[in-house]
Amino acid sequence: MQNVLVIMSVYNEELDEIMQAIQSILNQKSINLDLLVVVDNPDIDCRVLQFIAKVEAETENCFVKRNPRNIGIAESLNRAIPFVRSRAIYSHIARMDADDISKENRLQKQLQYMSEHPAIDLVGCSATLIDESGSQIGSYDVPEVVDISYGTLCIHPTWLMKVEMFIALDGYRPYSCSQDYDFLCRAVISGFKIRNVPEKLFNYRIRDKSIGNRKKLEQRRVKFFISRSFRRGDLLQRSVPELSTNIWCKCFDKVEAIKSNSKFLGRIVSVVSYYHWVSLYYVAMRKLTNY
Repeated sequence: MQNVLVIMSVYNEELDEIMQAIQSILNQKSINLDLLVVVDNPDIDCRVLQFIAKVEAETENCFVKRNPRNIGIAESLNRAIPFVRSRAIYSHIARMDADDISKENRLQKQLQYMSEHPAIDLVGCSATLIDESGSQIGSYDVPEVVDISYGTLCIHPTWLMKVEMFIALDGYRPYSCSQDYDFLCRAVISGFKIRNVPEKLFNYRIRDKSIGNRKKLEQRRVKFFISRSFRRGDLLQRSVPELSTNIWCKCFDKVEAIKSNSKFLGRIVSVVSYYHWVSLYYVAMRKLTNY
């Protein structure tokens, strides 16, 4: 039977969410797995630390690492690299976020798909959307065949990949956001194959608190940079960009401020925002390419 290492980074999630996330992994059907929990917040709630320590003490296949300082999700997930190399028993690596829930047959189904499609190196899956209370609020359906030219519909916390792929790519590069998109682009460039299992095997939590304007803009700019570099063929020669503020950043902030009070008016004034136009272009290109 194959051995899977599940990597989960914990930062500021609620205790109940973390409990559900961890339990959903430990309850996976017919899978030999270990869970590596990386705590990336030195000031995290002590109740969370007590719970995670208790799980580690009582569960032989759960391991916990604490970062002395906040280093971000990319570097936190990369802590799995020396762990994997030192143990040398894993065939696959899976991702999991600390506020989501994996259905009990998620990894079983994904491993089965990869067994039936041996050329595939990484699979994600579709998801059911849930709110902070756990109630279903929608679905996140992704295509089986993944085209990453203008973004990706391969949900990061649903990934299951062959361990040699993770090692070959040396994990994630230190992007502050969109590190998963950069990872997939580098994977495709390196000849690895990506697909999605066409089933909802995951509950993906949507928080009420929307992402702030600064982070939203940064995500868009980094995604545009990665996508453009990937299509040009020079992504591997480019380092993480240093983003400077320009007039279009200020324009984006103004539009988002208007949208927070009136979505209708915000959509009208967004025609003067470069970053809003680029985002619409990427959405249109995904539609045109049947993605």
